[in-house]
Amino acid sequence: MKSISKKVAVSSFSFSAVVLIGAAASMTNACTITSTDTSDGGDIFGDGATGDGGPLVQPTLPFQPSNITIAGHDLSQIGDANITSDCSIDTSADDLSGGVCFPSDVEWIATQSDGTQAHVFVVNSLTVAQTAKLSVSGGLPAIIVSIHDVTLMGPVLANAKFDRAGPGGFSQTTGFTKGSGPGGGAAGVKAAGTPDSENGAVAGISGGGGSFCGTGGQGVGEGLFDNGVGPVTTAIPPASPAYGASDLRPLVGGSAGGVGGLSSAGSGGGAIQIVAGGTFTLGSLASINVGGGGGSDSGETNAGQQASAGGSGGAILIEATTATITGALAANGGGGGAKDADGQDATPDANPALGGTDNSTAAGGPGGAAAVQNGTNGVVPAGQFAAGAGGGGAGRIRINTLTGAATLSGIVSPAASTPCVSQGSLRGLDAGT
Repeated sequence: MKSISKKVAVSSFSFSAVVLIGAAASMTNACTITSTDTSDGGDIFGDGATGDGGPLVQPTLPFQPSNITIAGHDLSQIGDANITSDCSIDTSADDLSGGVCFPSDVEWIATQSDGTQAHVFVVNSLTVAQTAKLSVSGGLPAIIVSIHDVTLMGPVLANAKFDRAGPGGFSQTTGFTKGSGPGGGAAGVKAAGTPDSENGAVAGISGGGGSFCGTGGQGVGEGLFDNGVGPVTTAIPPASPAYGASDLRPLVGGSAGGVGGLSSAGSGGGAIQIVAGGTFTLGSLASINVGGGGGSDSGETNAGQQASAGGSGGAILIEATTATITGALAANGGGGGAKDADGQDATPDANPALGGTDNSTAAGGPGGAAAVQNGTNGVVPAGQFAAGAGGGGAGRIRINTLTGAATLSGIVSPAASTPCVSQGSLRGLDAGT
């Protein structure tokens, strides 16, 4: 496993778990960086290098974070990340170039306990101003480690947008195909038969929503054909089962909905882990959004009027000595598509993403949100061809603190009363990942 920083490349360290999702930041003039030089000389790694006298201080955390370990990596050159305007990072596995979001390029690709990867970034402290937003995208989950405090006054965006997955989430764009990911939604079924003779024909079915903690809603079959003869009912595929551990070990993103006709399904929300060696604060106007994407409409093609489903919400893991949440943590599912309308992307609040609706009153199902963790089934009116696709299920939220209880006065969706949200205690430094 290769660890890369701007100062030292460590190739002898072995990881047992984790994958971080953040990778290269590509926006210029996006943040102000204050470098923090914690070195005052000495020889950390026994390579004979010394400074101006005295031991070189190696930053560390007071607890063992989930999914990764920072031991064995040179963190002596990390800096404070003070993000004051919009900034983006990319968690692609082949990009370890750092960028202006996080100073010193202290990052690596880690391997989690299940063999999947995550992109890890390490800073001395992290602040996102109210005037800024931190956007995270890419193929891997993101793990952001701050040796000291994390203060978020602006939004962190790791959500899916229609068919574009959040970091570490899954997407699917091939027609009549099961959604990607462990909880990928059921594929849509294309109608079969001729316009003049529908007896014995196969009824078309729209896609099923992606599952994660909550299960995706089912797509529904067509109603009557033009000649008033109902086709043989095709069995509607069951919803994909829930997956993932409540403590988010390993860290994994949301799954895509099933695809109907010519359009793409909603993608899964991203996976993000934020670790603070000090306090974690989410301000009242701030949010972390890992919501699922909305499913697309059916494209109105003959014998292919089956819509695509919503993606599931993703994952948020917060670990800090203390955590205060007055803003919004949201891992909601995306809405399912209908014949003439896309489903909505999930939003960073407790409102469900609505399914698309069309003139025939066919509708996609809303995504899981608030106290309703499962996506809702699509709807088809009697006598109609087109049918709505299922909404995506809600994702998972986990908060670990010294006492096992965070201060929660903001929005948490899915709701803290559901099994999709849990809290736990931090683990000691001798614990595994």
